[in-house]
Parts: sequence; C-alpha cells; structure tokens
Amino acid sequence: GVTNLALNFVFVPRFGILAAAGATLLAYIIATGITLYYSTRELTFKVDWLSIIKSLAASGVMAATILAINATGIWQLLLVIGLGVIVYGMVLFFLRGFSRNEIRFFLNLFRRTSTDD
Repeated sequence: GVTNLALNFVFVPRFGILAAAGATLLAYIIATGITLYYSTRELTFKVDWLSIIKSLAASGVMAATILAINATGIWQLLLVIGLGVIVYGMVLFFLRGFSRNEIRFFLNLFRRTSTDD
C-alpha cells in the first residue's frame, strides 16, 4: 500500500530495482507487525503449540520421504503424493495428533462411503 509506495519513491531512484524488492519486504514486515500488534490486543485465544509441533514433525517426515524417493515421471509423482499423504497421516496418528472425535469422524466417514455402494 502506501508504505510500499513511499519506500519505493525513496529507495528505488537511489539504489535501483533491488530496492523495490527490499521496500516491498519491509512494507510487508511493517504491515505484519501492525496487524499482529492490534490483533493480539483485541483477539485472545490459546494456541495449542504441541499440536503445531506434531504437525511440523509429521510434515518433516513426509518431506524427507518425498525427497528420498526423487520421482521423475508423472505417475511416480502421483504415487509419491499419495505416499506423502499416508506417511503424514500415520506419523500424526502415532504422535497422537488426532483427537478421539476426529478419529471417530474419519471412521464414520469411511463407513458411510463403503455402505453407500
């Protein structure tokens, strides 16, 4: 917005096109800081950090699995995507990243799908 435009007017003539990227980055950092400041004043909620850490761990294992396979063709890529989904779900399950209600929901979802045939 206005911050980005002002920073571009100040820095681009002196430092060139790279200053535009830096000005945009700085403007987004400022906007994020302002948003964070006001939102934390008005909106308070508890963050489940353990759940976030479990999701990040599952994502890391999934990413390592995908990178280790190194798919080269479209069919291999599709298989690797499916494998990634399975690995992520399994790791999250073993880390107890799903609540009992979520597990029941998915089990009921699969039961309904199989009985609909």
